[in-house]
Amino acid sequence: MPYWLDQFMRDNIGVGPKMIIEKSLTATDLNTNNGRLSMPSSQIVDKDFMTKEEKRSLSFAGRLGRNYRWNQVVEDVELQEKDNIRLWSFHSDGKLFFALILLPPSTVTPGRETVILEKT
Repeated sequence: MPYWLDQFMRDNIGVGPKMIIEKSLTATDLNTNNGRLSMPSSQIVDKDFMTKEEKRSLSFAGRLGRNYRWNQVVEDVELQEKDNIRLWSFHSDGKLFFALILLPPSTVTPGRETVILEKT
């Protein structure tokens, strides 16, 4: 786990960090009509990142992107096709959070390396 994520979790009483997926972004991931990050089940490292309650209240394939404002993340972080990312999750105060990390060889502009997402 990256040091900054460990520190963020300590500061926010975060628990249960899990790496979910590492992948290169595709055109599908960035298509605003889709509004979600594609996470094929075969590529998910730890499928137990959500509680049973979260799984019941959230259609994993359909609503994850909309509930976490994926299109806004794509725009704010200026994500591009073929950017390599790693997605982590953790819980804090009973809420599910995601941490998106851009990995080399992405051309990373300062300030777009990481983002923390909270379910709305």
